[in-house]
Amino acid sequence: MVIFFEDSVKYNIPLNEYYLPNQSSYKGVIFFIHGFESSKDFGVGLLPKRIAELGFFVVSIDAYKHGLRRIEPFISGDDWTKAKTIFEVIDQTTQDILTLYNAHYHQVSSVVGVSGISMGAMVAYQMPRLLPQVKFILPFIGTPKLKHLLQIPKYRAITESMSKADQEMIQRYCLKLDLTTNLLCYSFVHILACLGDVDPMISYQDNADFIHQLQLIGNKNACIKNYPVAHQVSEEMIVDGLMFIQQCGEMTND
Repeated sequence: MVIFFEDSVKYNIPLNEYYLPNQSSYKGVIFFIHGFESSKDFGVGLLPKRIAELGFFVVSIDAYKHGLRRIEPFISGDDWTKAKTIFEVIDQTTQDILTLYNAHYHQVSSVVGVSGISMGAMVAYQMPRLLPQVKFILPFIGTPKLKHLLQIPKYRAITESMSKADQEMIQRYCLKLDLTTNLLCYSFVHILACLGDVDPMISYQDNADFIHQLQLIGNKNACIKNYPVAHQVSEEMIVDGLMFIQQCGEMTND
């Protein structure tokens, strides 16, 4: 299947567009976000193209401070300096998506989906509380609870002795990005959270707790699925994710 591919910069945000040619309309606009220290060109594989083949207009962006707009600390910073910047990256990337949709992609469709890998999945989790047009999200190997993000063994010793300034900065971002204060925004959002059951970085329980909270307020379209992998996106995840997106497209275009 022929998919048009265009790379460009809109509103200072580097992005790739994937779409079927000669379409009078699309099932929706899907924003796709890569993982930590990756980019729109490396680390997303063929996922954006495969989603576009389903009839969606896909926009894969470089996250803040990544890809073509990579700046410090992602050039020469140490692991901890990079890691603690993830909160700022997630926060600003959500604002970038808002800018892109409201200023440009609203012309393509009033139906929005968001998907991403790892850090990109955390961006996807944020978007329904910020953009009412988001009808579904597909987070791969991410978490809705950012306050637990740096509690993995790799960073635990550092977080226990980090500076007061770092503690306060992380606390501010965790409060700002706390999804539990905006649960009603997720009442009708379709969600499929795909996780690895031996993932050393992402907590299954954090995802399950959030999905359960949504179910308690009446969301019957939020679910979680485990796969026999670590912190990686498997082909089985992708196949299930594509089926989920296709079903969401059919429901939102009835």
